Amino acid sequence: MSAKILPSTLVLAVVLAVLSAVPAAFAADAKAPIAADLEWLRQQTVLIQVTPDRPNANLETGSGVVLCEVDHRVFVVTANHVLFGTTATGKNRGSLLDVAKIRLSFSHDVARAVEEEPNSTTRNDVIQVTQLGSQDLLLLAFDINEDLWAFPSLTGGSAEPGRRVWAVGNPADQQETWAVEDGTLTRLDDQGHLLHTVPIVKGYSGGPLFDAAGELVGINVQQAEAPDEGGIAIPTESLKAAIGKKVPRACLKDEKAEADRLAAAEEAYREALRQVSRHDWAQAKASLVKARDNNPLEGGSVHLQGMRYTQYLPHFYLGLVAYRLAAERKDSKLCGEALTEFHVSEVQRVIEGSARRQRQLRRMRKRCQDPKGLL
Repeated sequence: MSAKILPSTLVLAVVLAVLSAVPAAFAADAKAPIAADLEWLRQQTVLIQVTPDRPNANLETGSGVVLCEVDHRVFVVTANHVLFGTTATGKNRGSLLDVAKIRLSFSHDVARAVEEEPNSTTRNDVIQVTQLGSQDLLLLAFDINEDLWAFPSLTGGSAEPGRRVWAVGNPADQQETWAVEDGTLTRLDDQGHLLHTVPIVKGYSGGPLFDAAGELVGINVQQAEAPDEGGIAIPTESLKAAIGKKVPRACLKDEKAEADRLAAAEEAYREALRQVSRHDWAQAKASLVKARDNNPLEGGSVHLQGMRYTQYLPHFYLGLVAYRLAAERKDSKLCGEALTEFHVSEVQRVIEGSARRQRQLRRMRKRCQDPKGLL
């Protein structure tokens, strides 16, 4: 059995490296172009088109997220109502007798579309449909010949209000469109649902909600009623509990391996700060790359020694170290690396809590944007 899971390093590089423009002089030095950032998000999102089994029925659209691919069998999660709709009382109908045709499409044709006509006399169970308990969740499984590569992390992370998130979906009025919108988490409601400010519309149902590190935070299931909130999502923790043994173990992350990865990130970060204090910029850069590769999400405390703790800011310090090396080596390419890391740190917004570091970042960025003055 083989499963392809995207490593955190690539998640970070593609999702966040340049979500807004890096200065033109250093665009070539960025880890990935803007188009690649959005494309990585889209490649995890599936367009779901459903034709209801009733006269003159309109085509319904929704979204889903690819959990994994194991031995060319793909597992996708969506909202139950995307396929089955709801009754007048809002309850999920949940019967394939209501469906005449299902079509699943991938962004930019990274894999062939998958179709099934559930009520056809030639039905051959192309798509296996499994309802996930009482929640508005549905698991779809089907075989393809292509090798996919973009899969989200299912660690879920914190539901802390103010955390920045991105939703991907297929607006119902725009066929074959994978849209990406951002916002923030606002709260966890009494039903255990995540409310957020991402401006989702019809067609986003069943699609993913990601955080700044590319981890799957939840599955969008409906628009929010409050005017200052955009949507409602089922958290990843609830999704994992609902999936249970319905997907191969290879689809789910090994919790021990995840803990080991985070521990390795902290150890590398501690070593990097010691090297920064000695002005050993080259070694500090290597240690910070290791920390970032193991955990690309800034925030949280790292224990140094005794009662001393510091904040985990690998991108900020990578930018600082690259800036120092640029001046030391007279190498403008390193300035490009610094600008990219500063940008990622700002996108994740943790640095907003430190006015001193923000001033440092702005000062270094200004000098790197005019490398002749720096070098």
